[in-house]
Amino acid sequence: MFQNYDERGAHALKAFNKIVGSEVVVDTGIVIEYLNGSEIGKKIYDLIFTNEFIISILATPILAIEVYYLLRRKSSKEFVIETMKKLQSIITFIPLNDYITFCGEIKAKHPFALADCCTLGLAEYKDIKALFIHEKEIDEQLQKTGSNQYTQRIVFIDDFQLFEEKNPNSGLLSL
Repeated sequence: MFQNYDERGAHALKAFNKIVGSEVVVDTGIVIEYLNGSEIGKKIYDLIFTNEFIISILATPILAIEVYYLLRRKSSKEFVIETMKKLQSIITFIPLNDYITFCGEIKAKHPFALADCCTLGLAEYKDIKALFIHEKEIDEQLQKTGSNQYTQRIVFIDDFQLFEEKNPNSGLLSL
């Protein structure tokens, strides 16, 4: 595992694991970049989906809906259904009713997008980190609210540098 990383990359992986823990909640942007096999998607592949330290990858049902419709806009229904089945084999989707109060409280207090509130709500409920990619909307809201519980809960995956060799086979869509 991770033999392609030089000393700096291995150090970054250990730091990532220490910060994130063995169970994480992922945001839609994380999954879409992974599926597309973009440069950041390759980092996501290594940091999350092939990282043996991470035991459980969690997401909300809203993420499943967002991924479905975003893929469906560009692909056949059959392809999207097959991709969603593969995704369900690596991500555990937690029913909203388990943490709906957390989501509602976050949305009532902050103007985050509903899907982001649900990702944060699940992370709060499970007391784990939520992985995001830097997005203007989230960055602006975190700056407006100042240092609060969400800045401690959110980890931006694009803040980690691994210095890896490129893996051209990263991502489900590149299979």
